Amino acid sequence: MAPLISFHLLDVGRIEPLKLISILIQMILIPFFVSRGLLKWKAFHWVKESTGILVNLAFFLIIFTVIGMNRSTFLSHFDILILVSSIAFLRTFVSGHLINLFSKLAGVDRERRMSYVLFGSFKNLGLAAAIAIVLFNERAAIPAAVTIPFEILFFIWFNYFQKRWDEQ
Repeated sequence: MAPLISFHLLDVGRIEPLKLISILIQMILIPFFVSRGLLKWKAFHWVKESTGILVNLAFFLIIFTVIGMNRSTFLSHFDILILVSSIAFLRTFVSGHLINLFSKLAGVDRERRMSYVLFGSFKNLGLAAAIAIVLFNERAAIPAAVTIPFEILFFIWFNYFQKRWDEQ
C-alpha cells in the first residue's frame, strides 16, 4: 500500500518509482524480517532487555544528523521552527487529548483508551526523517526532527495526566 499511496500523493515526476520501492524494502521489509528472525533466536530474549538503549541511541543519531544537516535553519529561521513546533504541539498534544476525550465519552475503558491515544498521536518519525532525506533533501526532515521531542514530552505528560486526573 505504501508505494501506491506515495505515488498518488507525491510528485511522481520527481521520484523514481524503483528508488521508492528500494527505500521501502530497505527501511521496512528487511528490518521486519530481521526482527522475526531475532525473535526465534533464544539468546535474543536475553539481549532484548537492553534494546531500549539501542532505540534511544538510534533516535539520538537521527535527530542529531537532521539538526546537524540543517543547523543554519535551526539557528537563523526561528519563524519556521515556531510554525513547525506549533503544528507538532497540535498534532501530538491536542490530538492525543481529543482522542482520549472522545474515547472516554464513548465509554472506552482506560487501557484501550490509552492505546488509542498513543496510536493516534505517535508516528514513526525516525523512518519519516530517513525517507524524507533520501527522497527529497535534508530540509524535508526538519518537521520529523522537531516533532520527536514533542512525542517524548507527550508520553511523559500523558502518563502523568492519566494517573493524576483521568482515573477511572
